[in-house]
Amino acid sequence: MNRNRLYIYLSFIEIFFIFIIQLFMWPRYSLLTFANASFIIGLFALIIGLIIFVIQGGFFDFIYYSFKKVRHSFKKDSDLVGRFEPRDGSRAVITYPLIFSGIALFILSLILSLYV
Repeated sequence: MNRNRLYIYLSFIEIFFIFIIQLFMWPRYSLLTFANASFIIGLFALIIGLIIFVIQGGFFDFIYYSFKKVRHSFKKDSDLVGRFEPRDGSRAVITYPLIFSGIALFILSLILSLYV
């Protein structure tokens, strides 16, 4: 899938969720409720994107390797643990669109909150 299309699809999905949140959380539509809902959805998308970014970057791989090495050192008949090999740094296709669309909605909600 083309990355630009993914940005557009994620933006439409986020706007759809903004209207759903407005419908269930606030009975009246206004610019303030749109700013609040876009803040919630933007922050949620940003957090999910950053979690995917950190996990795929291999941040926890060395911690896992260290615990595995300590566990094997306590066993008497254990073989040596293999060398730690860092990841190649490749990311999923959805990682950057989630992060950037979350940042865009977050900034939009901050700008709207200044003028409401």
